[in-house]
Amino acid sequence: MTFYALHHKPSDGFLAELLHKRGYTHTEPCKDKPPRLFRHKQAAAQALNKWLAGKLEYRLVSDALIDNDTVTNHELHLALTPVATRLREEMEIVKVTIVIER
Repeated sequence: MTFYALHHKPSDGFLAELLHKRGYTHTEPCKDKPPRLFRHKQAAAQALNKWLAGKLEYRLVSDALIDNDTVTNHELHLALTPVATRLREEMEIVKVTIVIER
């Protein structure tokens, strides 16, 4: 079986499988957790692009003051926080082959 993983060349770490609730864009390369595996190289490339763009999170916006009246307005806004240390040239997509022996 062939998969693809996102490798951080300087640290020799990988972007790990999600082990918390914040989302994949909040992960950093590491060597001590299982790497996140992708079935297709294109899926790995898309995930890498999103990770390089920064940390994504939803923020709740509510209770706006309009004309001296408080209006309850619950909206989720997607916010992107860039991470300056994430560099495309430090990342690569690598092929991972798993052999099952019986």
